[in-house]
Amino acid sequence: VYAWIDEELEKAKIKTPMNLEANDFFKKDTARIIGYINGYKPQAGFKTGIVYTGNVLTREDYPSVVEIFEDGRFECKLPLSYPINSSMWLKDVSIGFYIEPGQTLAVLLDWDEFLLADRYRNRRYVFNDILFIGPLAQVNTEITEAKRRIEPVDARDIYRNGMKKKLEDFIPYIHSMTAKYEQAIGEFIKEKSLQPTTRTVLYYYNIVSKSTYLMDYASEYSYNYKYTERLPLSLYDFFQGMPLKTTHLLLSNEFSTFISRSEYCAPLWQANVLYKPEIKNPATNHDLSLFREH
Repeated sequence: VYAWIDEELEKAKIKTPMNLEANDFFKKDTARIIGYINGYKPQAGFKTGIVYTGNVLTREDYPSVVEIFEDGRFECKLPLSYPINSSMWLKDVSIGFYIEPGQTLAVLLDWDEFLLADRYRNRRYVFNDILFIGPLAQVNTEITEAKRRIEPVDARDIYRNGMKKKLEDFIPYIHSMTAKYEQAIGEFIKEKSLQPTTRTVLYYYNIVSKSTYLMDYASEYSYNYKYTERLPLSLYDFFQGMPLKTTHLLLSNEFSTFISRSEYCAPLWQANVLYKPEIKNPATNHDLSLFREH
């Protein structure tokens, strides 16, 4: 298995990590995920997995099949336009990874952990016995360690209970629900040994995640009131603190949800109706001039 992994890594077009601060963030190329499940047998009940990738800016989706061989090896090709922080789904288990265009990442797993994940299906399970190999191995190891150490935001409570709250109650509620996670992420990315890419990925994931909850609330509120009551603009104050000009927002796997909610939020949607469109998104025919201006 290790000999096969070494051979496949050697075939990669790019063998050095990207500098996310440089101006080469957008780069169309194929990336590859390869790996091995120790203890896997075809009788396990699954012979393929899937990775959902795409280009958020052009609204193109590229679901990619993970092919699993009888001996436990697997591989998958991903058409990318920029680096992504995504997940690979194998037997209903989510395995997170970070990868860049042209790179190959090897992921070694153990079948016993799939059994544990199935047993703990009512809560998030992060693989402990996982090994990454390749130029991006250290970044993936660090991101996985952050997931192990930091308790995630209780999204289930937010969507079940928080979305029903009044606006004056929701704002302090969402701040309290995300405060512990924000603090933990902040402390984690201060660790000196971390790769710069790890810090960037975790930092922007946190920003986009919290903003998405606020945008989801605005969408839910408008729907419940049949768009007859306007939310005060103060709900959108967080936009002023967001680094909207950076491409690093695309590193969050929740950015597609965030940009979709933004497109339909009341202030921009109403402005879209009132003012003559100047720039159109060919996929939706929606006006994008406000995003370009502001």
